[in-house]
Amino acid sequence: MKRKQVLTAVVTSLFITTACTLEKEIQEEINAPVALQLSSRIKASTRSNTQSTSITEGQTVYAWADKTTGDPHIKAWTLRAKGDNTFTGSARYFPQSGEALNIYALHGHFGTDMREDITDFPASGLIHTVSADQTTTVEYAKSDLLYAAEKSVARTGASGGTKRLVLNFYHLLSKVEIALKAGTGLTRNDLNGATVTLMNTKLKADFRPEQDNEISDGTTRAAMVRPAATENTPEPILIPAKVIPGDDFSGADYAEAVIVPQTIGDAGEIPFIKVNLASGRELYYKINNKTFESGKKYIFNITVNLPGLEVTSGIEDWADGGTTSGDAEADENEIVVREDGTWRIVLDSEREKTYNIVFLGDGFIEEDNVVGGAFDKEVEKSLDFIFSKQPLKTYKDYFKVYQVYAHSNERGADKNHWEDIVDTKFDATFGWNGIDRLLVIRGNSAAVDYADKATYNHHMIFVLVNDPMHGGSGGSIITSSVNENSPAIVLHEMGHKFGLADEYIDPQAAIGRDRKEAARYPNLDITGDPTKVKWKHFINRPGYPMEYVYEGGYYFPDGVWRPSHTSIMRVSDASQTFNAISREAIIRNIFQRIGETFDMDEFYRRDDPAEPHPTPAAISNNPIPMPPPLELYYESLYKKPFRPHDANPI
Repeated sequence: MKRKQVLTAVVTSLFITTACTLEKEIQEEINAPVALQLSSRIKASTRSNTQSTSITEGQTVYAWADKTTGDPHIKAWTLRAKGDNTFTGSARYFPQSGEALNIYALHGHFGTDMREDITDFPASGLIHTVSADQTTTVEYAKSDLLYAAEKSVARTGASGGTKRLVLNFYHLLSKVEIALKAGTGLTRNDLNGATVTLMNTKLKADFRPEQDNEISDGTTRAAMVRPAATENTPEPILIPAKVIPGDDFSGADYAEAVIVPQTIGDAGEIPFIKVNLASGRELYYKINNKTFESGKKYIFNITVNLPGLEVTSGIEDWADGGTTSGDAEADENEIVVREDGTWRIVLDSEREKTYNIVFLGDGFIEEDNVVGGAFDKEVEKSLDFIFSKQPLKTYKDYFKVYQVYAHSNERGADKNHWEDIVDTKFDATFGWNGIDRLLVIRGNSAAVDYADKATYNHHMIFVLVNDPMHGGSGGSIITSSVNENSPAIVLHEMGHKFGLADEYIDPQAAIGRDRKEAARYPNLDITGDPTKVKWKHFINRPGYPMEYVYEGGYYFPDGVWRPSHTSIMRVSDASQTFNAISREAIIRNIFQRIGETFDMDEFYRRDDPAEPHPTPAAISNNPIPMPPPLELYYESLYKKPFRPHDANPI
C-alpha cells in the first residue's frame, strides 16, 4: 500500500486498539491534523475459537516504541483489552522531532514485573507460562502468547487527526483442540462428568522477541520460542471435556488448550491425552516423538471406546487453515468394575431446580457393574424410553438422573415373599401379598442409604431388579424387573409415583375395595358425566380427540371412569403413553416438588397431544396388566387404607 506525504507537521497522539484482520489500514487525508492510532488484529482461523480474532476482555498487552535511530521512546505501555477491539490505557505521543517509530507489542503470562514507562523491551528474553488448568476462558487466554511488530511508522498521513494502523498479532505457541464422542461399550451419558487432561507437556516457554527481522515469516516466529531450559518438568494440563451430540465431528464444539511448542515422547511412547470418566475409568492416547510446532493447531477427534480410545488427528495452521488427518490407535485397557457405592450422573440439567431420580440395581453382581455392563445398559434403555414419551420428553430439562452401583452376591430375586433364597443387596422378591407380579424390595432403608450416596435431595428412587420375570411396584421406592417389556413397566410405575392410579380392570385386586377411592386420583372419576369429570377441560378441546369418558378403571369394570380408551396406566405396551389429564398431573406434581409455579396456559402451549394413544387394533392381543403396586403392598404391611401422598386431585 503506497503512503502519501502530508506536509503539515503537528504533535500527534498515539492510541492502540484491536481489530479483526491482519491487513494494515492507513486512512489518509492530505493537510489534516495527524494523530497515530494503532489497531491490532488476530487473524481468524477456520473455526471461531477463543481469542482467534480479538484479544479477550481483561487481558493485558504491553507495548514499546523505539525511534528509528534506536533510542527508546515508549516503555512497557500497559493496555487492557476491552473485548470489543479496543484498549484502555494512558495516552502516548509521537516524538516532536518528527521521527518514525518501530512499535512492538506482546501479550502473555510473564513472571517479570512490567513497570510502565520503566521496563525496557525484553530483547534478552522472557519466561511465559501456560496455565495448568485451562478449563476457563480467562486461563486459556492468559496462556496464549501473542506478539506484534510494525516498523517505521510515520506520524504523517491521517484523516480527521488520526492515522490508523493495524498491528498484526501472531500466535507463537501451539494449540490443541479435542472433541469426544461415545463409542463401543459406552453411551453419551457415560461421558457426562468426564475430564480431559493433556499429559507430559512442559508449561514454560523461553520467549525471545525478534526486533530486527520480519515476523510475518513463520520460521522467524518459531525461532523466538522454545521450552525453557530450567525448572520445566512436564506437568498435566486440565481442559474442558466437550462431547459431540451425535456421531459426526464436523462442526463440533472443541475444547481448547495452548501448549508450548515441543517434542513429546522423544524417548519413546508416552501418554498425551487422558480421558477420565466419572466412573473412575481412565483411558489414554499415547504419542511417540510427536513435535508440536509454533503457530499450528492440532485437532483430535476422540471416540471413547472400551477398552481404548480411537483417535483421528489433524493439523492446521492456527491462522490459515488447511487440514490433513490420519488414524491413530490407543492401547487397550482392562475392564474396570465400578466400586460398590460409587455413582454417576446419567442425565444432567442446567436448571437450578430439578426433579432428581436415583436408579439403583438389585441382583446385579460385580461383573454386571462394569462400564457399559448389564446395569448400565438397563438404565440407558429405561431412560431412552421414558424420555421419548410425553410429558417427560418436553420437560426433560427439569430432570437430573443419578445411577448408583450396588454389588449383589447373586443375580435374580426371590419368587415368593416368604422366601429368602437369593442373596441380593436390597432383598427383592416377587409374589408380595400373593400376587406373582407384585415385585418389592425388603431392604428399603439400605436402598435409601445408597441413594443418599448420590444426593440427599432425591424425589424418586427406582430399583431395577435383575430378573426376567415380569413385575414391578410403585410408591416411595419404585421397582421393575428387567426384560423386553421393562421400559414400559418403568414408565407405568413412575406414573404411580406421580400420583396416578391404575386404569385397568383386575377383579382380584378389586376385592375389598370401594369404588369411591378412585376419586382420590387425578386420572379417574366416579362420575361418567363429561361436563363434570376432572378432565372436562380437555374434552372437545382442539387437538385432544382421544380424551373422553370411558367406563372401567381402578380394577373395577364399572362405576369408575377413565379419560382415554387406553394408556400406559391401563396396559403394558411400549406404544402407550400418558393421557392428557395424566400429563397435566405429572407436571403439577413435579413443579410442586421442586418449587416451581404451574401455569395451565403454559402447559397447553408446551403439551404435545399429537402423540395419540393407539387404537385397540394397534395394541397387543395379550396385554399384560400392571400390578396394583403400592396399594396392596402398603395395606398388607400396615393393615390400613392407602392414601397417596403424591396425588394431586384436579
